[in-house]
Amino acid sequence: MLSMIRDIPFIDAIAPVVIAAMLWTGANVFVIGPDFIAPRLADKTWRPQCNATVENAKTTAVQQWQDEIDRARQQQRSEQDQMNALTGALLGQFFGEDFNRAFGKDLSGAMTALSELETRKALQERFGHSGPVIPVTGDYCGCVIAEALEDRVSLGLFSASFRIWRPANIQRLDQLSTRLVASPRCGGPKHS
Repeated sequence: MLSMIRDIPFIDAIAPVVIAAMLWTGANVFVIGPDFIAPRLADKTWRPQCNATVENAKTTAVQQWQDEIDRARQQQRSEQDQMNALTGALLGQFFGEDFNRAFGKDLSGAMTALSELETRKALQERFGHSGPVIPVTGDYCGCVIAEALEDRVSLGLFSASFRIWRPANIQRLDQLSTRLVASPRCGGPKHS
């Protein structure tokens, strides 16, 4: 059997390269990738990217919520102005302009406050919550990174390939720079 291997052309040149590649891959799978390369990339690259993406998502959620409130309030003001004009005309017609000047603003203020409460209640019913929905909670970034770093073999192969080959768990971490990724254990957005 050994003589058959010796008959392979260039075996004396190939064998050391194959053995070195196997040793390099083994060292990366068992030690270098999971214990040195991955934690450094997590601290220097993935966590800062993820934290920035989470902050951006939170800011976007708050801004979207504020935009919805502003739209609802604008609609409410428009309806309130129409109601005030109608009420003022009716009060002026039935009770006279003196009554309208004396009590019109008080009635208008009370109606505005009531309308504001109705707007908040309508928003809560429409969205099912009373504030912005933040897509992630807790230490989302730490959880997603820890989940990706559990697969020591793919981390080792990633490291052994000099970071050319990117397994699925590393690709998910790379996506954290642009968007939040859904994770069964860690949460995140439902669409992904």
